[in-house]
Amino acid sequence: MSEQVAQPIWRPLADGLPFFAALSNGKRLRSVSDLLTLLVTLLLAGLFAGLSVPTSGFEQALVNLIGAIPSFLDVLWRLGVACLLLWVVVILVSSTVRVRVEVLVDIAAALVVAVGVALAFSRQINGVWPSFSQAASGGSAGSVPLISLACAVAVSSAASPHLSLPFRHFGRWVVLAAMLCVVLLESSTPFGALLSLLLGVAAAAAVHLGLGSSMGGPNLTGVGVALAQLGLEVDHLVEAPRQSSGVFLADAMSPTRGAVHIKVYGRDARDTQLLSRLWRAIWYRGATRPAMTREQQVEHEGFVTMLAASRGIAVPQVLVAGMTDSGDALLAVAQRGIPLEPGPTVAVEKIWQIVRSLHQIDLVHGALNLDSFAVVDQEFLLTDLSTVTSTTSRDQQLTDLAQTMVVTAILVGIERAT
Repeated sequence: MSEQVAQPIWRPLADGLPFFAALSNGKRLRSVSDLLTLLVTLLLAGLFAGLSVPTSGFEQALVNLIGAIPSFLDVLWRLGVACLLLWVVVILVSSTVRVRVEVLVDIAAALVVAVGVALAFSRQINGVWPSFSQAASGGSAGSVPLISLACAVAVSSAASPHLSLPFRHFGRWVVLAAMLCVVLLESSTPFGALLSLLLGVAAAAAVHLGLGSSMGGPNLTGVGVALAQLGLEVDHLVEAPRQSSGVFLADAMSPTRGAVHIKVYGRDARDTQLLSRLWRAIWYRGATRPAMTREQQVEHEGFVTMLAASRGIAVPQVLVAGMTDSGDALLAVAQRGIPLEPGPTVAVEKIWQIVRSLHQIDLVHGALNLDSFAVVDQEFLLTDLSTVTSTTSRDQQLTDLAQTMVVTAILVGIERAT
């Protein structure tokens, strides 16, 4: 069902390789990925801070091994560090020349946070404030953490969401190489370098979480081109009024298919799904299906939608589903109908019938709400099947029924709903 198309969606349409991905002054959203990154990096930073002093036997063995490396190779390690500094300069100059104020704001905020957090960790670990020499180059004995490395990582990480995908990957490799070179130059210990990396990433994640970040926002023109390559011509393509984390929603009109609803899965789709499944695993016994890739998400939603339709359940018709070479995934379905509005004439019996029909073919939804249903030509539809799973668990079926009870109570009142 999934097809490959050449036109990337999550990147501006332009010849050549753009340095920046998102349009200037684009929308900034708070990301689940940034929250996860902040929590994980702070947890690991606390762990490495505790392991850094006193030096463990394992780390000391690594230090002794590094000390045995011939010193004439230091020029290579300094070159690795210089590459990171050059990368930071390229980011700053490009942002200034292109007047990317939002990038410069993120970088400045991340630098402030990185310096503050790194100084606090250094004081806690070493018992004294670091000198300028220790903060910049590690001093004569190396510094834990190395504040200059944390700041450089913060700059690269803060700018990363604004860059096109190839340059994002390039920046990560430069950071990792520089971290290794810092250890080989004995400017910091192995755990100290890892701590510096974690603090820089955490500083950038904190800024993105506080100010929001732009992940190279979806280009509507790119969505239209990708749909055309999948055989679906559309016009009047507009952003849907209500959006979901990690999934960009759009509406359009097709000359042959009428109203079309499009979903484009971005980076946060997997993270949002993973959090949802972890939450469900807390409440439900038994194994839960692991989080899927973007392509698997599109294939899964398309498959269960067509399966439900084949069994007579009222769902939107799947028009196209595809995967681009750049890793963007999309799903287009026919008109999803008019959202339900509370009122005494709503035929809630049809809603119950849809949910029970879903259970009869061993499918459960797990996230039913008022937005899950719509009306098309007096027919009720189950519009979103992205969370549907195959299971015979009675507990999860009862959860669906409880959620349906809430939906019907909102529509017609508690007395009629029961």
